[in-house]
Amino acid sequence: MLQRKIYRTAIEVPSELKDVIDQETFEKARLYSLDRSNFRFWSGVYHQIETTVRCRVWRATFSAFSGTKWKGTKGFGVTVNSAVVGIGFFSPA
Repeated sequence: MLQRKIYRTAIEVPSELKDVIDQETFEKARLYSLDRSNFRFWSGVYHQIETTVRCRVWRATFSAFSGTKWKGTKGFGVTVNSAVVGIGFFSPA
């Protein structure tokens, strides 16, 4: 976040770099860095949501199959199967 603030506020070439880089090149680099920072932020948000959804779906699927296996081998009724599936859906990630 600090780097994004610097990208937004530093619009002039620093005095230390005036003889190394011109204003046009500095502006291109600044805008590119700002776009890259913005993309990385939204990409991270997307991947976090995607990972959460995948974990929840996997957990629900695993719980459903585990519940069915427990029901068949341990002699439990439907309540245990339903409870295991419910835990898969509603437990925190």
